[in-house]
Amino acid sequence: MYLVVAIQNISILCRNVLNSCVKSQLFHETFAGKTWGNNSNAPVLVVHGRLDNCGTFDPLIPLLPQEYFYVCIDFPGHGKSSPFPVGTPLKFFDFVLTLKRVVDYFNWKEVTCLGHSFGVQTSLYLAAIYPELVTKIIALEIGLGGVETNQLTLRYRERFDQLLSLEKKLANRSPPSYSYAEAANRVKKNRWMSELTDEACSILIKRSLVPNGNGFFFSTDQRFRLGVGPDLTGEQQISIFKQVKCPVLLILGDITEREFWAKADIVKKIYNYFKTEALNISMVTVNGNHDVHLNHPERVSPHIRSFLLSNPSTR
Repeated sequence: MYLVVAIQNISILCRNVLNSCVKSQLFHETFAGKTWGNNSNAPVLVVHGRLDNCGTFDPLIPLLPQEYFYVCIDFPGHGKSSPFPVGTPLKFFDFVLTLKRVVDYFNWKEVTCLGHSFGVQTSLYLAAIYPELVTKIIALEIGLGGVETNQLTLRYRERFDQLLSLEKKLANRSPPSYSYAEAANRVKKNRWMSELTDEACSILIKRSLVPNGNGFFFSTDQRFRLGVGPDLTGEQQISIFKQVKCPVLLILGDITEREFWAKADIVKKIYNYFKTEALNISMVTVNGNHDVHLNHPERVSPHIRSFLLSNPSTR
């Protein structure tokens, strides 16, 4: 069942039901997603990672407490959501604003955020900007990066050149078509710090594939492959994360923690802040990689259940 929203009159044509698809017309853009549970329960905004879609949480949500209303969105340019307008680079804070638009549509006064990777990053910024709004954050493998100040112009030059090159490449050209097996292989081959099981890959790509003759093409906005980050130094990001007042549960896969978090320079600064200084962040390490929540949801669900049910807001 669909929930269709016109921003002009906020008309609701159908109510949310279990595993429904929610579509919202916001400033001529369509946000799609899925919901679980009763919409009268406390809300949890569920936010996926870069180049993924809300299907990444399909195996996990049924293992979580049913006392909540889970709203999983497809970010613009992912899954079944329409992309941002062509012609400009994708901007990190537009995605933070996307979360606020969803919160405002549902008229939530408080919300818990459950994110993976890029979804964690945007949730933390939402909580820093609106500390009175976000009561808890479950952070599954936060995606982070950054840039030193003296490298900023070089970063933007690279982004601009890459975007112009991509636009020229895609102009007047139909998206490439793949068989299902070829599409699945491309997704598995290009995962960052991860290896998807066949089942997990099938769950993830079914929202991103569009039939095209005898094959499929990907609906994902290709600009995301150029990177979408706040382009801040480690120190600047830490100063922002210090504005997050709510409890945060950070769940890391041991493979990612060992091979990325403890090595990358800017990320290591933030990792050490989370680990040694941040008073409101609890860190848990589980066996797995960047997609442990999708490959093995049973490894993270007990920690999330405990956090949701027993960790009250500090407000």
